[in-house]
Amino acid sequence: MYATGVFSLIQLQAPNSIRFLFFGDTEWTVELLNDETFTVPFTEPRGVHRPFKFHRHFKILSDPKPESR
Repeated sequence: MYATGVFSLIQLQAPNSIRFLFFGDTEWTVELLNDETFTVPFTEPRGVHRPFKFHRHFKILSDPKPESR
């Protein structure tokens, strides 16, 4: 949450998604859901932090690369 990143390669995907690059070579997709959907907490991609809830109005999809040390 204290890191800076470059937001690029924005693509709108019909009917309800957007894809983009953020934090290096990691591709992210945000999908808006038509209805509130049941979701198991702690199943978000690495680096995503949201309040503990069992329902979501959107999904975040990605596979971030581990930090290199």
